[in-house]
Formats: sequence, C-alpha cells, structure tokens
Amino acid sequence: MTPVTLVGTKQALDAGQMSSVELVEQALDVAASANASLGVFVATFGESALAAARTADRVRSRRSPAAPLLGIPLGVKDLFGLRERAAAGHSRVPAESVAVDADAVARVRAAGAIIIGHTTTTEFAIGYPDPARDVAVSRNPWDPGRWAGGSSSGAASAVVIGATLGGLGTDSGGSLRIPAAFCGVTTIKPTFGSVPCRGVLPVATSLDHVGPIARSAEDCALLLDVMRGVEHDRAGSMGEPGSGLAGLRIGVVEMPQSDSSPGFWDRHDDAVEVLRSGGAHVARATIPLYEEASLAVSIILLSEALEHHRDRLSKHWSEYFASTRGIIAAGVSFTAADYVMAQQVRRRAQLELAAVLRDVDVLVMPTATIGALPLTDLDPGFAPGSSWRNDAQLVRRAATAMIELGSIHTKYWNAVGNPVASVPIGVDHESMPVAMQIAAASGSDDLVLRVAAFLQRDTDWHLRSPDPAVWSS
Repeated sequence: MTPVTLVGTKQALDAGQMSSVELVEQALDVAASANASLGVFVATFGESALAAARTADRVRSRRSPAAPLLGIPLGVKDLFGLRERAAAGHSRVPAESVAVDADAVARVRAAGAIIIGHTTTTEFAIGYPDPARDVAVSRNPWDPGRWAGGSSSGAASAVVIGATLGGLGTDSGGSLRIPAAFCGVTTIKPTFGSVPCRGVLPVATSLDHVGPIARSAEDCALLLDVMRGVEHDRAGSMGEPGSGLAGLRIGVVEMPQSDSSPGFWDRHDDAVEVLRSGGAHVARATIPLYEEASLAVSIILLSEALEHHRDRLSKHWSEYFASTRGIIAAGVSFTAADYVMAQQVRRRAQLELAAVLRDVDVLVMPTATIGALPLTDLDPGFAPGSSWRNDAQLVRRAATAMIELGSIHTKYWNAVGNPVASVPIGVDHESMPVAMQIAAASGSDDLVLRVAAFLQRDTDWHLRSPDPAVWSS
C-alpha cells in the first residue's frame, strides 16, 4: 500500500520499497478514474511524467543523496505556466500565457518533482463552476454533489484521492485554504512575497500568494522550503516526535457562532484542547479590523481583477462564465478613492495585528464554519434535470457573494499577508470535512507549520480518504 503522505512516500522511495515509475503509474490511473466524475485535471502529461519517473529511478539507483522531491508526483493549478502547456485559467477566453515553467514550478522540478498535470480552478481563479459550460466541474471527492472549493479546487481533490502527493496553488482571498478545508487536506498561505508569483496568471497582484497543498503539515513544509528556495533542517524545525508546545502562547480568535454547521464548534474546541494538551497557554483573542480588512480585500481584488481583465472582458464578454464576468465587472462600482482607502485599511490592520502578536505567538480560528457547499447553492442549474438559466441573476449573486463575509473566514489573512495554514479538524453533521486556520507573525511560516504538525500528531483527520466507490468512474 502506497503511503498517503508525501514525506512517507519519499521515505519509501529512498528505502527502495517502491519505484517512481510505479508511483506515477498509480497516480495517473487514479487521475483517469476520477476525472470524469470529479473534474480534477484540465490536462495530464502521462508520457513526460513517466519519462521523468524513469529518470528519477535511475538517479536513485546510483545511491547518491536524492533531491528532496525526487520522483514525487505533483499537480499544478491551471494558473501556473508549465513547459508542457501554457496556463489557461480553466477558461476558453484567450490568455496571455506561454508554455514556460513559472518560477515556483521550476524550483520543484529542480528538486526532482514530477508534474503529472494541470489541475482545475475556477475560471481565472475568480468565477464559480458553471453547468452550462463544456468544461470540467470541480466536485468534492467526499460528495460529488458538493463543491471542492475555490479556487485551487483540483489541487485539493487530487491530493485527497491520491492522484498526486501535493500540489501548487494560489491564494488571493482563500483560494488554497477553502478547498483544503472542504476536501480535508492541509495547506499554508505563506508570508506574502516569500514564494515568487512570476509565471502565474494574476488575480490581484497585491493579494496573490503562491503556496503548497498536501496531506500533512510536514508535507507542506517540505514543499514550501523548495518553493521558497531555502534549505532547512526540517526535523528540527518541526519539533521532535515527542516534543510539545510548552510555553507557546496561543490566542483563540473570538468569532460569531452563527452561520455554522451543527457540531462545528465542538470540533473547533476539540482541536484547541489538543493544542492546550501540548503545553501551550491558551487564551481568548481578538484580531483588529476583521470585517474592515476583509471588505478591503474584496474591494482590492475586484479592482485589480478588473484592471487585469478589462480589455479581454470587453472583447470576449460572452466567452467568460456568467459568474466570472459578474464578479470582475463589479469592480466598476469602486472608485480610485475606494481602492486607496482599502489599501490604507490593510496597512492599519497590519500594524494593529503586529501589536496583538506581541502578546501571543499564534492565532487560531475557523477556516470556514461550514462544510463544502452543494453545487446547487452556487448555481441552481446543477440540480439533476434542471434547465434553470438566468445569467443576470447569477451575475448579481456572484458579485454579492464576493463581498459578503458569511461563513468563510479567509480574506483577512490576505489583507495582512501573514502566514496562515488550514488543517482538518473533523467532520460536520453531514460527514463533510471542516478545518481550522493557524496564523502567526509575518515570516513565521515555520512556527505555523510546527503547530499544525503537533495537532496532526494527535489527530488523523488529514489522513482520511473518501471511499473510491463514491467518486471513481
């Protein structure tokens, strides 16, 4: 049985317990089985992936020290340029991209990783799935009637079903953390600017982050080191197996408990108790300007997305998904003064949060207080046999949803740029995964991952997988 974590698989490869060819063949088989029902990949690269796997096996057979990701299959969100395929943003709208590896992709390849495909995203990482379009719909492996989350949808799905051992995604308002939460895997949005965005289609350049998604915090740590271009003693920075959190000050962010799935707060409290059991000092905390900074992200994202797409939107209006063009076009509602004020709110939130983080080391809060949304909540046209279609209504709903806070609590961390992980903490009343965010001061990515890894030593939610009978075709 193939180990489900990237780190475990790397150890098995290094010990000669499996070959990279076997691993990649298995990944491609799972991808082929799942794609029709889950919409995980927009393209797979079987021939080049297997050639890279054969090379990896030859390199490993020489007994020389293996590169950190040698022979490990990864998926890459369809915003990243790849030498096999230009990024298309999961859209039929012409994109200004070329078939060249983005910087982050080049780094994981140099570390030995094997790219098996471009994973699905919402259109340009902005819109929602659209049943009226002839493109793959990202569905949740735990329940294909639900959304995998946006916008790094396919990257999260691929990990939880075993089609990849990790993925590269982007996060401008929660686009790594939401699908990780909905699919029951782990991710980190790194400190802003710590991973290069060059070669990645932009969403909102002052908000965009590039980061990893994988099973475990340890997996994410290994991927993040490579993506940042740094070398760390991973065993030391993650803590020894028996080490705890003694002396660490953890602030539990007070949040309204409305708009949550039944049982969510019990799961949240259970996770907090695990951290407390490790010796951490746990206290209540508040984060400054939460609603204001979250709204600022919506204003900035809509304004910057409009700037980027304006020319193509005017030329290809009907080729964009209704939800995508509705969200982008909502940017016209904001003036230059609104945009400047939003950036000022961000800066004030950063300064006030820094003061909070002098009194605590880590903050924890929900990623979302609900499990994965039914696809019919995004578009009634997903109902079986439905002929519903009202593009004007979809435009209004999509634009409104972009601005409302609701049950998803990710935007704030894009405003301030601090590192924040999302880790699974259980399931809701409908057996769908739910998750917690772990955040710390800017530059404290390793601390965030160490706390996440401790939580995952005492829980196994990140290792659970849906029954393949639910999603295989």
